[in-house]
Amino acid sequence: MTADLVEFLRARLTEDEQAAREAMHRPRNRPATSGRWGYVHEDLVDEDGLVLAPKVWIPAAAHTARWDPARVLTDIEAKRRILDRYVAAEEHAAGTYDEVSGGIAQGLEFAVRAHAHPHAEHPAYRPEWAPDEEDSRG
Repeated sequence: MTADLVEFLRARLTEDEQAAREAMHRPRNRPATSGRWGYVHEDLVDEDGLVLAPKVWIPAAAHTARWDPARVLTDIEAKRRILDRYVAAEEHAAGTYDEVSGGIAQGLEFAVRAHAHPHAEHPAYRPEWAPDEEDSRG
């Protein structure tokens, strides 16, 4: 189950990364940007003030600006680091089990399950991957 869950989450992160990188390409053949977005009045804009979406409902613009491509890419990298630590902890715990190693692996497994959970509607998601509240309490 561990390898399948890791593979599933890595695939979703790759999809998210591709979407974020595509969003960084500007219209009208302008060069790509750093991917930082904001909003001015009702317009969603990039860091140079290029209007990406005019007359956006302000709460939607604020939300979209907070989840600009640059932030999404940083979030993806953090989740990949958690996945890498989880895989390493699982390998270590399997080879030389002790309570500390097992506890670290268990905690990281909960984090991986939690990060996979937003993809629960994906056809490849398995219900047994859902984070178990009891796991978080130790």
